[in-house]
Amino acid sequence: MQAVRDGWLHRMDAGVAPAQVKEAIRGGAGILIPNFPLDSKLMLSLLRGLGEPLAEYSRLISDEADADKTGVNVVKLRAIDQTGDRTHHRAGELRLHTARSWAYPRPRYFAMLMVEPGWRDSQAGFNGESLIVPWRAVLQRIRDADPIKFDRLFSVLSETPVSFHADRVREAVSDQPIIYSLPDARDPFDVGIRVKQDLPAVLRRLAVTEEVAAAVEYLQTLGGEIAREKLAVLERGSLIIVDNNRWAHGRCAFEVARGDLLNPREVWSATVS
Repeated sequence: MQAVRDGWLHRMDAGVAPAQVKEAIRGGAGILIPNFPLDSKLMLSLLRGLGEPLAEYSRLISDEADADKTGVNVVKLRAIDQTGDRTHHRAGELRLHTARSWAYPRPRYFAMLMVEPGWRDSQAGFNGESLIVPWRAVLQRIRDADPIKFDRLFSVLSETPVSFHADRVREAVSDQPIIYSLPDARDPFDVGIRVKQDLPAVLRRLAVTEEVAAAVEYLQTLGGEIAREKLAVLERGSLIIVDNNRWAHGRCAFEVARGDLLNPREVWSATVS
C-alpha cells in the first residue's frame, strides 16, 4: 500500500478484495480506494465482505428510503436543508465524530463514497474537505504535550458510563464510557472512542458532569486540528473505509448556495456491523 500524501489514509486499488481491506484495517490503516464506481450495489457488495451494512437513517425515520440503496445514506443539500434542519446536510463544519456513536453494539466499520465534490473554489478548509484521523494520533498528541492532562482526560472518559440517543433515529443505546477497551487492542493507545458531533452540548443537557463534557470537547477540538494537518480532498469516486472504533471523521465547512443554485455536493455513507 502507498501512503496518500494529503491524508492519514492508505491507497488500495478499486478491484481490491474485501479480505485485503479487512486485513489492512486490522493492521491499523484507514483505506482510500480512488476511482470506485458510483454504484451503490457495488459499494455494498464490497462492504458485505466486511460485515453486515446497517439500515440507513432514512429507512429508520420514514418510508421514503430508496430501495436501490438499502444500507446507504445519501447526503446532499435540499432546499429545506438551507435552514440547517439536518446536521449532516448543512454547510457549517461537521466536528469529528464516529458513526452511530450512541448505538450498542458498536458498528465496526464506516464507509464514505464521494459522489460529487461540489464547488471547491473557496479557500482551503472551506470546500467541504474531509477530516479523517485515527484517535490514536489524537491521544498520543495529548500525552506528548501534557502527560498529567492526558492521564486525567483518559481516566474521566474511560471510567464514566454515558448513554445518549440520536437526534431522530431510535436504536438500542450503549452505556459504555466515551473511551472503551477493545478485545484486540495492541497497546494502551489502541482504544475505541465514540463521539457524536454535538456530544458536549448533549452531555450538558443530560447533566453529565462538566468535566466529561469539557474533556470530549477538547478531544474533538484537538482532533480536528490534527485532522486539518492532513486534509483529505476527495475526488469523485473516492471511497474511504475505516475502523469505526478507532477512527474519527468529519468535514470542513462549505458554501451552500449561489443565488438559486444549491451546491451539488453529494456523499454516500454506510455503517457496517
